[in-house]
Amino acid sequence: MQSGDAHRSQVAGESQVVRRSDVAGGADAIRGSGRLSSRLTTWLPLVLGCLVMIPIITALAKMIGDHWYPAGDMAQAELHMRGFLAHPPLVGAAGRIVSDNGVQGSHPGPSLWVAMYPVYVVLGRTSFALMAAVVSVHLASVIAALWLAVRRGGVTLAALVAVVLAFVVRASGPQFAIEPWNPWLAVLPFAVFLLACWSVVDGARGCWLLAALTGWHTVQCHAGYALVVVLVMAGTFVVDVVAGRRDGTLPSRAKLWAAVAVVTGLMWLPPIVDELKRRPGNLSILWQHFTGNRAPYLPPGTVARVLVEQINAVGPWLIGSRGPGPGTLGAHVVGFVALAALWIAAFVVARRQGDRSALRLHLVLAGAAFASAISVARIFGGYF
Repeated sequence: MQSGDAHRSQVAGESQVVRRSDVAGGADAIRGSGRLSSRLTTWLPLVLGCLVMIPIITALAKMIGDHWYPAGDMAQAELHMRGFLAHPPLVGAAGRIVSDNGVQGSHPGPSLWVAMYPVYVVLGRTSFALMAAVVSVHLASVIAALWLAVRRGGVTLAALVAVVLAFVVRASGPQFAIEPWNPWLAVLPFAVFLLACWSVVDGARGCWLLAALTGWHTVQCHAGYALVVVLVMAGTFVVDVVAGRRDGTLPSRAKLWAAVAVVTGLMWLPPIVDELKRRPGNLSILWQHFTGNRAPYLPPGTVARVLVEQINAVGPWLIGSRGPGPGTLGAHVVGFVALAALWIAAFVVARRQGDRSALRLHLVLAGAAFASAISVARIFGGYF
């Protein structure tokens, strides 16, 4: 009996050793997986970002050694950059914005000049440096979008986002790649904004700061983003408040909202200073232009055509501006129906599988599309 007990005790001891060894090995595997995930999160956005940016980098490389003399809007951009320290820019690029008294205004803020300035200085304050600075904004936006995609959906989502961004870059053409034109410098940051808002709604609340930075950047680049960005950010805030009330974390969330408010205040400080320094200030000009216009808004039929053209499986994001214009609705219906069908199918699959993260992405995209429809309906004058 004693011998049998001893044998059982020995077997039990060995099994405990084996189990402890298995646990230790499992812990090592988990730690190794964590290291791999960390490396993937770091390097995959960089690698995919460089692949997406090949056309843009190629366009920039072809300009090496060429003399380039900016004119018009491009000259204005270079003057802002050259005088950055002597006369810090307080507003954005000049636009088709006019006060009640005929004073020309600019787009809301200087974010694009600030974003380009570091690379512009490092490369010698030349016209080529200005083009390289434009490329740096595109590259940073692509990498940030892919970083968010990796964190939310892993390799698969990062690859899908990379493909979409590559189509956008290809369809936009070489001028988009290197010219410091304010509407183009908002396109890729707006993608980062949408992904950051989805991240916040999906629980990654630290992305609030990135959402604020990129959202206000797009608005300051071009006033046309204002309504969309404000509505999407407001919706994101409402969802965050509801989640905080549900789990009792409103006080901790309020600290991050305060940080977002500080970032917002800092980004809008230059336009406020401009408003206080001159009469009329640019913010006043913008208000007068968009609230006191006498031109008619786009008719509902044109609004529908614009939306069908843009929310489209073969829209401008894929084929550029070579397709039919907003007056030819029939040419766009098939692509619109195809994208709508894909979107509905994706939503149904996500709901059946209980994929809350994907459903939150659908919520953000649907909100952005709705806000865009409102924004397009408020276009007055000609449609470009």
